[in-house]
Amino acid sequence: MKKSYSISHGIESILLALWQDRKKILLLKEIEGTAKQIDLMILNPDLNPHLIVKLNESRRDLAKAIYSFHRDSDLKPVIFTGRVDAFGHLPEFLIDSFKDAVRPEFASPLTRDEQKFAACAGLALEKAFSRSLQFRINEFFPQKNWKRIGFYSLLLFLTSFILAIGLVGFGIRTCELRKMQMLDSLQSSLDRWDPVLKKSLLSNKSDIEEIIDKWIYEIEKNNKDYSYILQTPKMAEVLTWISTHPLLVQLEKEGDPIQIGEIHYQLVQFPKIGSAQEPYLGKVEIEFQFNEAMNTRKFHEALLKGDEQVDPHLEISWDALNHGYRTSFYLKNRSPHVS
Repeated sequence: MKKSYSISHGIESILLALWQDRKKILLLKEIEGTAKQIDLMILNPDLNPHLIVKLNESRRDLAKAIYSFHRDSDLKPVIFTGRVDAFGHLPEFLIDSFKDAVRPEFASPLTRDEQKFAACAGLALEKAFSRSLQFRINEFFPQKNWKRIGFYSLLLFLTSFILAIGLVGFGIRTCELRKMQMLDSLQSSLDRWDPVLKKSLLSNKSDIEEIIDKWIYEIEKNNKDYSYILQTPKMAEVLTWISTHPLLVQLEKEGDPIQIGEIHYQLVQFPKIGSAQEPYLGKVEIEFQFNEAMNTRKFHEALLKGDEQVDPHLEISWDALNHGYRTSFYLKNRSPHVS
C-alpha cells in the first residue's frame, strides 16, 4: 500500500439518510431490507432528498481521493469492499463521477463474503502481529526490514555455530570418559586374570587409544570357540518345539492331535578328549500316530522342509509300525556362545 485516505461517512450514514426520507412509514431496523431493494441508477431524487444529498457528498469525496491518487494516464482498476450490496448498483453509482480515471471493472476478483469482510480480516491480521504487516516488494521494501532480516540471520548462524561447537565438545568429552572407563575395567580385569599381559599392555599409560587397540588385538587373536560348550538344543527345547509346532497346533484344533508313544533324545556326536573339534550332533526319534493318514503325510513333509530345530540336510528316516509311525531326524546346532 503506497497511499491511503479516509472518508468519515460510510454506509451507515447513507442508510440513516434513507431513513430520514422514510421514517414516517418504516422503522429504523427495517431500513436495511428496504435499501437492498433500491436501485441507485434509477433513483427518484424528489422522493429521496436526504439520500441524494448524502450519496452525492460521498461520491464527491471519493472522486477527490481517486483523482489525488491518479498520476499517469494508465487506468487503474478499483475494487469495492465492505457492504457493497447495501444498495442496488452502489459501486456503479459511486464510480460514475470518476470513471474516466479508472477502469470500471465491476466483476470483482473477490467473492461476496470476501468483499464484505475484507476490512475486518485486514484489521484482524494487523492486530494478530506485534508489528505492522509488510506487503511492499522490490524497490519499495523498507531498509529497516532488510536490517532486521540480516540481524536475525546472523543471530541464527551464531546460535547454530555455538550449538555445533558445544555438541562436538560434548561428543569428544563423552568419548574420553568412555575410554577411561574401558581402561579402568581393563586394569581391574587384568589384575585378576593376567598380570603379565597387564604389564605388557599398560607399559605406555599416556596413550589410551593405543592400549585399547592392543587389547582388541589380543581379544581377536585369541577369539576361539570353546569346544565344550553345548551347542545342540536341549531336550526341553525339543519338547517345546513339538508342543508349539504350527502344523501340530493346527491339527489339534481340527480334532486330530498327534499321539506320541515314545521320544528318544541322543547325542550321537560331541567333542571328546583327543577330538575337541568334533561338532555336536543331536538326534531325536519319535514314535507317534494320527487318526488321519493325510495328517501323517503333512507332518512328514514338514520335517523334510526343516525349520529352526530340524536339519533338512541330514538324514530323516521314516518307518511304518503296526500301531503308527517312527521318524528320526537330526537337530540344528546353535551359534557358539557362552551362557
